[in-house]
Amino acid sequence: MLGRMIAVGLLMAFAVGCQTAGQPSGSPPQTKTVATEPMSGPAEPVKKVQQASTPVDEPAIQQQAESKADPPQEPLPVEARGGAELVFLDFSGFDEDLFREMSEDEERIVVDVPAAFSLNDVPDRLDKWFARIKNTGGYVQAREAAREDAQLTRGVVGALIDLAVAAYEAQEAEELLEPARRYNVLIEYDKQSGDADQVVFYRR
Repeated sequence: MLGRMIAVGLLMAFAVGCQTAGQPSGSPPQTKTVATEPMSGPAEPVKKVQQASTPVDEPAIQQQAESKADPPQEPLPVEARGGAELVFLDFSGFDEDLFREMSEDEERIVVDVPAAFSLNDVPDRLDKWFARIKNTGGYVQAREAAREDAQLTRGVVGALIDLAVAAYEAQEAEELLEPARRYNVLIEYDKQSGDADQVVFYRR
C-alpha cells in the first residue's frame, strides 16, 4: 500500500516537470489583445453660426449715391451751341424771322450783318430787341472778334462790354418782342474798325 502511494506521487511529479519544460524560462505570460471597434451612431449636427446683419440705412445710401453723382454742368459756351442763322436786313421781315426762331426756343441764333455797324450807331431795328433783353434782366454785351490770321476761333478773345440801349415802350411791339426775354445777346466787333458784323442771340 505504501509503495503504491509512492509510485503515484512520482508519476504526478514527472507530469508537472514535463509541462514546465515546454515553456521557455523567463517569458512573460501571453496576453490576448482585444480589438475595439469605434463607437457607431449618428454624428452630432454641425451648428452654423449666422452673423447678425446690420440694418440698411437707405437715406445714407441715397446720400452717398448723390455725392458720387456728376456735379452740375456749366452752361454751354456760345460757340458750342447749335442753332439757327439769319442775315440782318433792315426791314420788317427780319423781325418776323427773329420772332419765329426765338419762339422755337433755339439755343443760339447767329445774325450775320453784311453792312457792319458801329457800336455807337446800332440800327433801331436791332436796338429794340436789345432793349427788350436788357429790360427783362438779360445781358447785352459786345466782344472783340478773333482775327482769322491769328488762327484763333472767332469770338473767343476779347473782354465783354456791357452796352447801353434805348428805351422802347411802344405797346405794339410788346407781342413781337416777347420771346426776347428768354435770350441774351452778344455783339462781335472788329477791334481795328470798331464795326460789328455779327450778332448772337443765345438762351439764358
